[in-house]
Amino acid sequence: MYYNTTQDTTDQQSHNLEGALTQNQRIIGFIRKYKLSSFTAYELQTLLKGFEGFDWLITSVRRAIHTLTSQGFLHDSGDRRIERYGKNNIVWRVTK
Repeated sequence: MYYNTTQDTTDQQSHNLEGALTQNQRIIGFIRKYKLSSFTAYELQTLLKGFEGFDWLITSVRRAIHTLTSQGFLHDSGDRRIERYGKNNIVWRVTK
């Protein structure tokens, strides 16, 4: 899923949607490759950069998590971890 928050043109939206879909697939592949079972958005962001060199904004990682959750690939574990900025973060678990 791609949210057009910057009022991009139709061509730009199409390109952005393709990029979002690619990120989703890369994240699924990464999770499967490294057999991750649970993580927070910040942990996933750090792992993606460290192991694969993907330097994605946290908002992009969170968007992908939201999309993958709505597709049934991930779910909210009910657990929380204090992370950056001293805030609670959801621990996500792999469903599929």
